[in-house]
Formats: sequence, structure tokens, C-alpha cells
Amino acid sequence: MRQIQNATRLRLSGGRLKGRVIQTMIMNGLRPTTDANRQAIFNILGDIVEDAVVADLYAGTGALGFEALSRGASTVAFAEVSDELCKLLEVNSTTLSVTDFVEIQNSEIERLPLSFWKEERFDLVFADPPYERYPVPSLNLIAASLKNGGIFVYEFSSRSPVLENVSGLTLLKLKKSGDTTIAFYRKG
Repeated sequence: MRQIQNATRLRLSGGRLKGRVIQTMIMNGLRPTTDANRQAIFNILGDIVEDAVVADLYAGTGALGFEALSRGASTVAFAEVSDELCKLLEVNSTTLSVTDFVEIQNSEIERLPLSFWKEERFDLVFADPPYERYPVPSLNLIAASLKNGGIFVYEFSSRSPVLENVSGLTLLKLKKSGDTTIAFYRKG
């Protein structure tokens, strides 16, 4: 396994890869979803993850996407602007033996190819952008890329207002934990 400088570790909490470790990175501005929040997200999502086509936007360490694969998602498309973090996503994909189920886009969300945003491509989309990038500028693209009934999970600062209406998505649930709010939206 290739080691990444400044790496730390994170343990997957459920599914077929439960207990497996992925490398994370100590990096300015990187704020991986906490174990407690990750478990809460997947407890709320339940069986929705099974066989889902997933996007992990602002992927960072990929913790949400890898957790989704562990819990039965069919594929995950990661989008991350940092070259270092994209290398980390590749290393973790190889370590977990899931490279056949992963797509990694090294790009700003707003500059992803149109093929990434195919209409009604995803069952589940995670977005955990830097808190200063609120609201996410690509909400219309995210909404259009969700299948009818698809779920958008959006993490943002608890100091930011909750978006009640997001491009035709319905707010289902809010979870607050410390400085983080997690909003769950459904299309259709």
C-alpha cells in the first residue's frame, strides 16, 4: 500500500468493508465528516444506499463515498479539486479493492464535464464543501443529476441558514451536530 505523507487513518463503520481503514490527510481546510456524523447519515439513509449510484462532491478523503460502497452502493463518482486528495482517493480505492466501482474527477464542481451531470444519473449525492462555499453554486446541476426520489445530503456550517427550497428538492430532515448541520433533501 502506498503511504501518503501527513496521512492519518479513518475506519469504515458499516457494511461489507466495516472495520477497514482508509488513509486521510492532515491538510489546511480539510474537515472529514466525523465518525458520529457518518454513522448518523447512514442510519438515516438506511436501505436507500443499497445498489445506489452515488456522487461524493467535494470528496476530500472520500469517507462518505467509501462508506456508501461498503454499505452496498453500486458505484461512486468522486469529485475533488485537490490533486493530493485525488491521489489519496486512488490509493484508498486500491486498498479497498473497489477501483472498478469508482470514478474520480479531479476538478472544481463547477467545471466538471457535462457527462458527469447526466440528467437523473444519481440515486444519492453527498456534498460537504468548505463552509465558506455556502451555498454550493451548482445546486441546479445537482438537482438535475438526481433520479426521481433521489436523495441529496448536504453538510454545512450551523451558522448558515437552512435552505428550505433547493432547486425542486424537498427538505426531509435536518441533523445538527456541533458546528455542522446535515440536511437531507429528496427529489420528486
